[in-house]
Amino acid sequence: MIAISEDPSPASDPRLSRLRALIAEKSVLRGQFRLASGGESRLFFDMKQTLLLPDRHHDPSWPCSAE
Repeated sequence: MIAISEDPSPASDPRLSRLRALIAEKSVLRGQFRLASGGESRLFFDMKQTLLLPDRHHDPSWPCSAE
């Protein structure tokens, strides 16, 4: 478990840099999307694509990793 005082800086933690890159690569979609509300958007975030990647679950340094 990570204590609050150990919360890493995004600029210095390679795990956060990797997560940011994975989200940009797998979960950010660009185009024209009709939202459930009926509105439209040029960006869509499908976070399931990142959350369900197997490599995330094998990193014991992540506080929410499966053990």
